[in-house]
Amino acid sequence: MHHTWFLAGPRRALPDAESGADRHVAEGDLTGRYEMKKAGVNPDAYEIVYTLGENDLYYIFSRDVPDTLVSSFQQAFQMVKYQRDAQGVSEYERIIYRNVGVGCTPQPFTDETVMALVDTTAAAIEKNASDTFRRINAGDGPYRDPENPALYVFVYDMNLTIVAHADNILMVGVNYKGKTDVAGKPFRDDILAGALKNGLAGWIMST
Repeated sequence: MHHTWFLAGPRRALPDAESGADRHVAEGDLTGRYEMKKAGVNPDAYEIVYTLGENDLYYIFSRDVPDTLVSSFQQAFQMVKYQRDAQGVSEYERIIYRNVGVGCTPQPFTDETVMALVDTTAAAIEKNASDTFRRINAGDGPYRDPENPALYVFVYDMNLTIVAHADNILMVGVNYKGKTDVAGKPFRDDILAGALKNGLAGWIMST
């Protein structure tokens, strides 16, 4: 798990009722949204204006805990995080959405980098589809960026079945037609419709 510490400022002028000053929050991303919701503040009215630091979150076990128990815990956690229901949503995503809501942090790569990766992938598929799918599913570069793990390639066919996924091979072969994200948006259908309408190019936002 990854955790970002950030300084969040208002998306628009939100003067403090007493001092008249703009309000800013310095907090972890998930914790910050949770605390804002508890305080009755809309976290979507704020945006991250500066990243103070990043660190990984992890569980710590006592040295006398058997390796088999640690392994079982890790497997169970992976199942909660990656096993998806009929709508294509994991229990982990539902827990985050239910308690924290939807947030958005600045992407660590440019739009141009994303478009270049799409162009590279499309050219490779046109040249040798089966080998390209094999390399994507293996998480090979450039289809999964080791420095920016949030940047990776996935490929749908015309029926919205995943044929290649550089981040989670368990999703390969799963059909997502009509299935929504955790907020109820059928973004995959939007991807296909947008691609067909706009000449295989465009952007879709999802949660």
